[in-house]
Amino acid sequence: LSTDTLKDEIYGYLKRDLNADGSMPIGFCNFPEEYTEQYFKMLTAEEKREQKSKITGKLKYSYYLPNKARNEALDCRVYNLAAVYVYRWMMSQDKDLTWQDFWDTLIKLKK
Repeated sequence: LSTDTLKDEIYGYLKRDLNADGSMPIGFCNFPEEYTEQYFKMLTAEEKREQKSKITGKLKYSYYLPNKARNEALDCRVYNLAAVYVYRWMMSQDKDLTWQDFWDTLIKLKK
């Protein structure tokens, strides 16, 4: 799993709004009111920058942490999202498991 790909996914989720009917779209981030500004600064601390490869000369994008800012909140989300992907992969070894089936199974396990 690429941490840059996971960060792209997380930053995309952070941009999602509620659906017109008030429901939450897949990936919507719902945070407790107790989270402080410091948490959200850590969550959004990294910047995506374009870099030219020294070997191939091709442009690529990677995340950069400016001024040694704290980014523990983002790191935790990245690790958690990676765990979800690994767990889904483990559950789908014996069968074809769609994402909807995966989430439905987790909900059943929770009950």
